Amino acid sequence: PTMVDAAAFDDVAREVKQEIPAYIVPQLHCFASFGVDTPELVKLTRMQLVGKDGKGKVLKIPEEVLRERLSWYLETFDLSGNELGKALTRDPRSLQCSPETTTAKRVQYLSRRGMDKTQLTRVFKKSPQLFRLDVSKSMEPRFQFLEQLGIPKGMHPSLLVKDPAIMNRTISSMEENALFLLELGFDAQSLQLVLVKHPSLLRYNRQSMSKIVYFFNKLGITANERVILISRLPQVFSMSLEKNLMAKFSYFLRTLGWSVHDLALAPQVLSLSLKGRILGRHQFLVQKGCFEYFRDFKRRRWLLVTDAVFAKSIAKCSLEEYQTFLKAFQKTAAGRAQGPGSDRRKQNARGSASGRKGRSKKLTKTPSSKKRV
Repeated sequence: PTMVDAAAFDDVAREVKQEIPAYIVPQLHCFASFGVDTPELVKLTRMQLVGKDGKGKVLKIPEEVLRERLSWYLETFDLSGNELGKALTRDPRSLQCSPETTTAKRVQYLSRRGMDKTQLTRVFKKSPQLFRLDVSKSMEPRFQFLEQLGIPKGMHPSLLVKDPAIMNRTISSMEENALFLLELGFDAQSLQLVLVKHPSLLRYNRQSMSKIVYFFNKLGITANERVILISRLPQVFSMSLEKNLMAKFSYFLRTLGWSVHDLALAPQVLSLSLKGRILGRHQFLVQKGCFEYFRDFKRRRWLLVTDAVFAKSIAKCSLEEYQTFLKAFQKTAAGRAQGPGSDRRKQNARGSASGRKGRSKKLTKTPSSKKRV
């Protein structure tokens, strides 16, 4: 190993808290020679020394064989050595077999499906395990399902790049999600458009989606507005109802006094961080004495622009002034979240947990029959 490798190996040993066994040094040196960085070397070492998955223990592969396989991946995909290392630590099983007889078949199939090298690389970086799926039993039926939805073959590569994980979903669950969207008011054409834009809609949890739609209905959002909202912000179904959406709707409807119908037609603000952007900018404009002017829904630009534009055009100050305020505001907000009694609450929680431990068996056997009103 070179001096650089030796320094990296010292870092690895320090992270795994033990000396690196001599039998894996050649393999680690091999990874390092391809440009794999220390964090990935640490993960590979941990998998080898303490991992329970035998197929993840790639540091037992002979160095010469390992070098050939790493070279194949670099030639097939447009990757740096470190990008390859990150992908392979997510799915080390990719190295257990010769890629020329396994991964190559998937690459050839996807190429015939219209994917170029750049697209194949992006998919591999996101989901290297996809290249272990069976072509005839897993990939082909799912592409056929996309065709049944009316999505043209030419759009399939871009869908896969956006969300390779749809290839791991069962066809029945994707059918259920598609039918759910049709029941909400999408027609065949608008469904195709929203799925091309955001294919993750096919794999979101159906129960969570139903809860969010029920919440929209209770707010008074109409069927047509619901379709527009989902079309413009399909990732709304990836947000937690309790921890995210309810707080944001409360802020926009109660604090700002916006109409739920306006919000449904311009839902982009729902994708913004409440603590990271919305409340910070709100308080900064209050401090500047101009918040009331921007309370109106039609003047919502203050939420959507970049920090630089917000400071210069909206708050009329330097970017540095706003960033200094924001940093202090977030620090104060984090302190409030913990609160002065946080240590006492933790101690009480531990005490109640230990008290429950002794009677948990009894409680599970005799649940309360009383219903909360």
